Amino acid sequence: MAKLALLGVSMLAGPSRQARFRNEGGDAQVVAAGEPSAFDLNAKRSSLRSRLLTGLLLAVGLTVLAGGIAIRVADLHLAPVLSNSMQPAFSAGDLVITQTVPISSIRVGDVITFVPPGGGRSVIHRITSMQDGVVTTRGDANSTDDPWRATLAGPTTDRLVAVLPYAGWLTELQRPALLLAGLLAGLAFVIALWKGVKSRFLRFQSQPKA
Repeated sequence: MAKLALLGVSMLAGPSRQARFRNEGGDAQVVAAGEPSAFDLNAKRSSLRSRLLTGLLLAVGLTVLAGGIAIRVADLHLAPVLSNSMQPAFSAGDLVITQTVPISSIRVGDVITFVPPGGGRSVIHRITSMQDGVVTTRGDANSTDDPWRATLAGPTTDRLVAVLPYAGWLTELQRPALLLAGLLAGLAFVIALWKGVKSRFLRFQSQPKA
């Protein structure tokens, strides 16, 4: 009798508010079809968090990878500053970004990276004079020119295009960052693929069998 009464209530409520019946321990219960259960809400929240995490991993990975590719395509080079000879343009601990350009485009006043005569580590100083590929250079913080005249050999050299203050330490993370970005992008792809396969499998399982 109780089940018949509940069925009558469901039919009177109309199709938009019909009830679902559950029989637990012999007692019939009514669950309104239009009201999501706590399980449904938790499942939706979990799905949303999972999508946000996957999207975040993919965005971070692709951003770093895109930055690395852009640096390669634009022929840019990153290097930490080791001394204060170019103050106030940049200081020790800063990050300088140079670009490989034709020597024919170099002018007096440009800041270039070169190896001084006699070898040693690269120097990044400003050109104060230039004649037939031979340049005189000086650090902005110095009162006199460098004690050498450097010859720009080859078709190209590296010219300063940007400075990132206090970011010299980033050069230590350049390769690990690209590796991590690749791993993050790969992980996000695997997660998305697994979700797609799982969703299709669940839909297949829910289909009525002949």
